[in-house]
Amino acid sequence: MNREMQKAVHEEMHETAHEAVHKKEQAENCPLVSVIIPVYNRSKTIARCADSILAQTYQNLEIIFVNDGSSDDSFEQLLAYAKRDKRIVLINKPNSGVSDSRNYALESAHGTYIQFVDSDDWIPENATEEYVKAALASDSDLVVADYYRVRGKQVHQSGDIRAAGDYTRTEYAKLMMDRAGDFYYGVVWNKLFRRSLIEENALNFNEKLDWCEDFLFNLEYLKYAARITVIRKPLYFYVKTKGSLVSTKTTPANVILTKLTLYEYYKELYQSLDLYEDNKLRVQGFLLQAAADKKKLVDPETYDVLLEKYLREPGEGEDEDLRADADADAEKLRLAEFYPGMQELRTRLLDLNRRLQELSVAEEDGPDLIDLWNQQWKDWKNVRSTQREEQKRERREQRERRMEMLIQLLRQQTRQTASGKRKRIGKKADRGGLE
Repeated sequence: MNREMQKAVHEEMHETAHEAVHKKEQAENCPLVSVIIPVYNRSKTIARCADSILAQTYQNLEIIFVNDGSSDDSFEQLLAYAKRDKRIVLINKPNSGVSDSRNYALESAHGTYIQFVDSDDWIPENATEEYVKAALASDSDLVVADYYRVRGKQVHQSGDIRAAGDYTRTEYAKLMMDRAGDFYYGVVWNKLFRRSLIEENALNFNEKLDWCEDFLFNLEYLKYAARITVIRKPLYFYVKTKGSLVSTKTTPANVILTKLTLYEYYKELYQSLDLYEDNKLRVQGFLLQAAADKKKLVDPETYDVLLEKYLREPGEGEDEDLRADADADAEKLRLAEFYPGMQELRTRLLDLNRRLQELSVAEEDGPDLIDLWNQQWKDWKNVRSTQREEQKRERREQRERRMEMLIQLLRQQTRQTASGKRKRIGKKADRGGLE
């Protein structure tokens, strides 16, 4: 081999080594993020969602859309987006639910980190950049952020942990203990996950659950996350919609069975952290917590920015604002009418949950739990009915007592009047005799 050929080979090897080093540095400083979006019949919202992801300031993305057998034109819209941007991976499959769709995407993902977005919602343009920046700065396994809750034109900022920074698994679990029902801890879309932890521990979404599958995934993931970083910036727009899956699946039977399923994993987490024995009542309180979020209205200046940048759509009228306000007022009225008597039901449910924990019922005994729930519900209604009857009886007896008292007073007054008349007649007769 002559000197020129040797030089060419050397230069080629040097360039190859340089490219490898450059790729390694790029992977360390700008890791690939796989963004997973399940889609089912979201033709009206998918464009807003997709545009927000494509507009991210962080560009090293693998965008995985999973069309879950949509019957509208969602898939056609996604095809058009896939032709425009090579970062998009489009999976088309028969309808099987959001958990199966996410599992499909996880199997196809190549990113260092995983980010989830729902097709109803959207993200601000700096969301992924902020997540990655926080993850790299602290070598975190999980990054958790605040989010915006949107209903019509009403916008609230939601979160729970007040202090931004790094937390151990135990510290994070202690904070979650009193508000495990909060969306902040339960959902996956306000978090960034490390894919290697998911793969190494064979984590996936439970396809048997109709709701709360996010929370179960989070509980399982948290067992392997050594460091959690909290960001106080809202990095997600969660759109509250009527007729959502959660609102349509929360029958009494589903609630009790799902709660019991989740509670076993929840309890196991705190046992593994040696926190259960000293905090039994707080951990068991999970059985009574309802899905909710801690929220506050955004300040006017922030709202104006959000309205101009994200919330205002072409040709949009003020009537939508009025409808949103009317819906909110109707919801408040419904809750106000529903609230009486719920404190008593809560007390009875406390007793029910204590009994269920003592039973340690296996999964195949599920129908017995449904019967137990239904019996408790009937008992509560019977108690309420009995209370109403007792109240009616007490009111009737009070009326009767008042009537008796009134009659006695009238009789006494009549006797006094008659006695007075007799005395006056006697006096007149005496005067007449003297005359």
